[in-house]
Amino acid sequence: SDSEETYGNSELKYQIVKYVSLIMHPGLVPPTKIERCMQIAFSAKVNSGCISRQVGAVVTDKDYNILSIAWNDVPVNRVPCIYRNLKDLKNNPEEEIYSDLERGDSKLFRRYIEKYNFADEKRIDSICEGLPLAYCFKSQYSKVTHERAQEKTRAMHAEARAFMSCDNKLRAKGGCLFTTSSSCETCTIAANECEIEKIYYIEQYPGISQTHVNASGTKEGRAAFLLFQGAIGVAYTKLYTPILPTKD
Repeated sequence: SDSEETYGNSELKYQIVKYVSLIMHPGLVPPTKIERCMQIAFSAKVNSGCISRQVGAVVTDKDYNILSIAWNDVPVNRVPCIYRNLKDLKNNPEEEIYSDLERGDSKLFRRYIEKYNFADEKRIDSICEGLPLAYCFKSQYSKVTHERAQEKTRAMHAEARAFMSCDNKLRAKGGCLFTTSSSCETCTIAANECEIEKIYYIEQYPGISQTHVNASGTKEGRAAFLLFQGAIGVAYTKLYTPILPTKD
């Protein structure tokens, strides 16, 4: 409609003026509540030991007060994938690091691992450039079974961990979920159960969470998926950090 187009143009003009002003005078205004929460989620994701996708998540109440922070990672007392090595799995699979299935309970998976040849160490080093041969179990298992193995992941999703560590779920009712990747089907179910009102995300995660899981029931009971708009990462730090304290 004309009114929506007018609002969109006005919002765009405001954003342009705001960020040009911040480029000229860093720290001229503080970040918005939405930017602040997403920046915390964005910073949290680097704690993840996942080699496939690092995700950070923040749960807030309706006033954007932070209730919990989390990132995708393996359960307690498990070794993150970034520290696990395909060469070690083949030659010296330690019980504490690798699962029974990986070490031999699944003969099909073990035969697949045995096909890798690490005899030519110089060639391996040239390919990996000195980096360890970290591997994603989910991806390798999918190749063995020839099926989608999304549920075979070793890690808990960031959103699930954020809801689990949220001590006051009553305050989360009507609140927000900030996630660097839009929530999957299972995490969207958790958000719906907590009656989250808004889900802010940076990148789109594949799946049917928005069109199916979240798209049933009353309109009022559905969470709104909102693509994040604002400064994040290095831009956030540079735009909102004054060169000198304002009073000086």
